[in-house]
Amino acid sequence: ITYSDGSTRTFAEIEKEESKQETKEDTVIQIPAEVEGGIPAWSNYIAKNVVTPERLLSLARGGTKAVVGILFIVDKEGLIQDVFIKQSYEWSADLEAIRVIKTAPKWKPASQNGKKVVYRHSQNISYHI
Repeated sequence: ITYSDGSTRTFAEIEKEESKQETKEDTVIQIPAEVEGGIPAWSNYIAKNVVTPERLLSLARGGTKAVVGILFIVDKEGLIQDVFIKQSYEWSADLEAIRVIKTAPKWKPASQNGKKVVYRHSQNISYHI
């Protein structure tokens, strides 16, 4: 292609330049939020802090596995917000799961392309009776 200023470029040069621009614009680097120490530390926190409610123990049979699904947000400062139940089992188990999540340590915030962002997290809390 010859331009009005007299410069020329081949189609291959144009395609190569466009390819580089698309790659730069389309690349998104996302880092999820996490507790200091990662997944092992988070699992350890849950295991040490969940207390099976007496009510649940009296209602469930031995060998029962009760699971409560929780959704929450980790804000840009690493604080947990908007905790709610996505899968209920029984109200005492639900309340205990919410308590454990709300009292969790601060998280490292998520980031996208180097900027802190809000992160939505799903967590199951299991009770083995």
